[in-house]
Amino acid sequence: MKTKPVFFIFLMLLLCGCKDLTEIHQTYLDRGEIIYLARPDTVTAGQGYQKIQLKWNPGVNQEIEGTVIYWNDRTDSLVHAVTSIRGKEAVVISNLQERIYVFELVNLASNGIRSLPTEVSKMVLGEEYVNALFPATFTYAYDETETRLVITWGKTDETLRYSRVKYTALSDGSVKEVVWSPSDGTITVIDDFDAGTGKTLEVCSGYRPDGDAFEDFESGAKVIVF
Repeated sequence: MKTKPVFFIFLMLLLCGCKDLTEIHQTYLDRGEIIYLARPDTVTAGQGYQKIQLKWNPGVNQEIEGTVIYWNDRTDSLVHAVTSIRGKEAVVISNLQERIYVFELVNLASNGIRSLPTEVSKMVLGEEYVNALFPATFTYAYDETETRLVITWGKTDETLRYSRVKYTALSDGSVKEVVWSPSDGTITVIDDFDAGTGKTLEVCSGYRPDGDAFEDFESGAKVIVF
């Protein structure tokens, strides 16, 4: 007889729990069927100076007319109209501060249907990154009899794209420039080089932080005064 009160309490709790579950299910049933567009696919984020280039595949659904891009916790956004080809889309977002951003991409249709978001995060690079870059290492030798300067390049970083060399030509006094890349070997020869007093040799280098970057980041110049 002592078990009856316990049984009735358990039964009441069970009935209340079933009622709560029924109400939850009914809430979703009352909303009806929710239809979503296909989500943006194959999203990449490439770095530029204080900017990001987003690339993605919006999908082949003919109802997709655009993609809205959100950032800064959705306080900033833009809408990109997809092309008729329905291929890879791209957009550049500029004037960004140097920090990590999370971008949300949502496909849109003219009837108001949207997709679920696809997120991608990336570090935006700017002045701090550029200030940390240095020209590629090198040594040089000057042959006065032939007015020839020979530059030997040291070990390079995999992100190094090129080095830009500025010098004064002995024949006409003009400032000339030669660009070297790691694929050119380890030696750069400059003829007609003016190594007169006060003349300079300036070397700076360009880098790309990763394979998705779409701009070069150039270091400050190393200046050698003769």
